[in-house]
Amino acid sequence: MQFGGGVIIAVRNDTVVVHRFDLELYEECVWVDLTLKGNEHLLIGCYYIPPRFDCVSFNDHINFLNSKLCEYKSPVQIYGDFNIPGFDWINFDMSGCSSEACSKVSTLLDLMNSCGFIQLSCIKNTCGNTLDLVFSNFNVIAFDTSIPPLVKPDMYHPPFLVSIIIDIICQRISPRHPQFVFSRGNYSGLYKFQNDVDWSPVIKSDDIDSAVHLFSNVVLSGIESFVPKSLPKTRKYPSWFSYELKRCMRQKLKYHRKYRKWGSSLWYERFKEARNTAQKLHRRDLSIYEQSCEASLYKNPKRFWKYVKDHTNQRSDAIQLLYNGELLTKPEAVANMFAEHFQSFYEHSANCSSSSYDCCDACIDGNIVSPLQVSNDDVLEAIRMLNSNFGSGLDSIPSFILKGCCEILSPVLVELFNLSLLTGRFPESWKSSIVVPIYKRSPVTDVKNYRPISLLPTVSKIFEKCVWKKLYFSSNPNYQILSMVLCVADRLK
Repeated sequence: MQFGGGVIIAVRNDTVVVHRFDLELYEECVWVDLTLKGNEHLLIGCYYIPPRFDCVSFNDHINFLNSKLCEYKSPVQIYGDFNIPGFDWINFDMSGCSSEACSKVSTLLDLMNSCGFIQLSCIKNTCGNTLDLVFSNFNVIAFDTSIPPLVKPDMYHPPFLVSIIIDIICQRISPRHPQFVFSRGNYSGLYKFQNDVDWSPVIKSDDIDSAVHLFSNVVLSGIESFVPKSLPKTRKYPSWFSYELKRCMRQKLKYHRKYRKWGSSLWYERFKEARNTAQKLHRRDLSIYEQSCEASLYKNPKRFWKYVKDHTNQRSDAIQLLYNGELLTKPEAVANMFAEHFQSFYEHSANCSSSSYDCCDACIDGNIVSPLQVSNDDVLEAIRMLNSNFGSGLDSIPSFILKGCCEILSPVLVELFNLSLLTGRFPESWKSSIVVPIYKRSPVTDVKNYRPISLLPTVSKIFEKCVWKKLYFSSNPNYQILSMVLCVADRLK
């Protein structure tokens, strides 16, 4: 089946709305749930059904909607191009319908009876058919067909305007917080700052958690002092829009407002001319941008794959999950669901028994494990292996800062790592990470279709590389490295 009609529901950006993925089992539909005052909701769906869409698939989806909406107590509206010719929606006469159209109409009538819908649109096109339908289980103020069209009307789909009164809840847009602008940082000053710091309180500390806390505070204070902050800017237009296209878009908007205000054909002609020019410029700029992305595949592959991601991934402001037939939309509930699911793959083991320690001692040279120590060269090598493009974890220390100041910070990190190994304690702040659920496959509402990605603190990754190197190159070849890592990890609890 060839799709391509396309559907959209545009909602003001300060409206409290939830995208209802659980109802979108058909390819060309969209459902949203608007939150109203008084803890009420308004459910809106929009559909495009191709002219020769399979009757069985159509009936299956409408029956699915019937099962979902028949017990739904809140207001519901369904808009769409259903492409069912021959049926008279005023007299409910099927005499002009084909057998497939009769079957589809019967299914829609069952939906109307079960859910209390009325069909509001009786506008006939030039062929005498009503293809665009509006189903509602509550009364509307007006159904207007005399609105001035912005574009030339489609002869098969005359435009109309549905007016309703709802008391929606507008959310306050979260204030933007200043963010570091690392491209404008004074890194020579930051290097001198780190070099002049008295690190003795960190080195002399006997408590690993206190030492790590002091170290992080010093590094972050240097970043605060030498890296400026600014509020993140939101682009009104895509980055590839030319100045000429932006100017034309502003003119088009100005003419459109004047036409809506005065209704003059002069402003409509200017709006039409600006719109045509904007479309040509848009095609030109988009073509230049796509060619540039393709040409940068070898020199800047990150830019190319960003373009691919922006044009292939389905993006949403929030994730919704289904749990026991209930759609979870609140961020706290969704986060707890992910946490419960990801934790189910792991078991909290008890501390290693004495036999486990014996196994560990037998696997690894005692001179290395008791005590296991890292050197300055180990830390420098681990720091240089970090990827400067990777983000930081909860410690907020970028890896490129540590790489740039590695000669200064490596002796301090050696003391921290060896203190952790000597005391057998892993710092509490290094145990926390940012877990990001990555979507794998459909459906998006199933928690099993996500995998976790952890953003670890940068310093903990350096520690991990140092210990791994010691274990790997000093292990007995008769034992598995995984068993030895687990034993050492249990010691560091």
